[in-house]
Amino acid sequence: MYKLMLAVSILLGTVTGAEMAHAQAAETTLDFGDGSVYTGQVKNGKPNGKGTLISGRLGRYEGNWVNGVKSGFGKYTFHLKEDKVFDKEDKLYHDRDWKTHYEGQWANNRQNGQGTEVHSIRDASYQKKEDGGWIQKEGGYSYEIRKGSFKDDDFTAGYSGYLDDEFQAWFAYKDSKVAVKMEGKSLKLIDPRKVQMLDSNADEQLASYSFHYSNKNNKNLYDEIHLSPSVIAAGTYKNNQMIDGVKIIKKVSGIESTWTQQSYNNGKPGEVKNITETAADQSFAKYRSSYLSLITPYLKGFDEIRSKADTFLNQ
Repeated sequence: MYKLMLAVSILLGTVTGAEMAHAQAAETTLDFGDGSVYTGQVKNGKPNGKGTLISGRLGRYEGNWVNGVKSGFGKYTFHLKEDKVFDKEDKLYHDRDWKTHYEGQWANNRQNGQGTEVHSIRDASYQKKEDGGWIQKEGGYSYEIRKGSFKDDDFTAGYSGYLDDEFQAWFAYKDSKVAVKMEGKSLKLIDPRKVQMLDSNADEQLASYSFHYSNKNNKNLYDEIHLSPSVIAAGTYKNNQMIDGVKIIKKVSGIESTWTQQSYNNGKPGEVKNITETAADQSFAKYRSSYLSLITPYLKGFDEIRSKADTFLNQ
């Protein structure tokens, strides 16, 4: 009835500005005939303004449109669940839960601008019993998050993180100059505020961590710090080669381990010297302090990514 009254008002020339705005904002449904259905504001037969596109197995987009193109702020969600799908490789049946979510800025139908993107997979495998029942064999998961700047769907700057059921985890930050990455097999051990130098008898699973910092300086060289249970390196790099700084390396032979130290000056390596484990621990403490000072501006961002990863693990 409203549409009929509005049409009559337009013909009579008595429609008000408010009524016209309401007509433009009214929701319209467009069925594209390929399983995709749009509900929202429309202009010239195309999505324009706010609206939602549901594309079946391709996901759901809810947000702003300009002339039929995703543009402005929007949310994209993809969710696919598979129950007892047979895998020819491992000859098991799998329940899989795939999720992708992006929330942020769009332009030209692509992720452009600031946003947060999350991918997760949960997988449970089963063996079928002769009586028709199921025996659960194993389960797995992976989780990846990116928060920052995107250009044409590519992540270009900001914070990211990844973890899976095989004890692989990392957090990272990047922009045009700075790159920070923390890797390990435990979420706790990829926090440089907590980790200490582990001795040679430490559990191998827990002893695998790596902290890296790189900053492109005004001479197009890279000032870097790298810390791990077996390598301590700090200095200036060119083409991935140290030109100034120090490297301390742990070498293991059977049950014996030794530490060596080598300095670099203007691209020339110095003499390799043996040092004690105590000296190596002292160097680790020194450069860990420098590392923490350099990454302090990024710790709040890392903590946010870590919190989201913990939430995923506890679901």
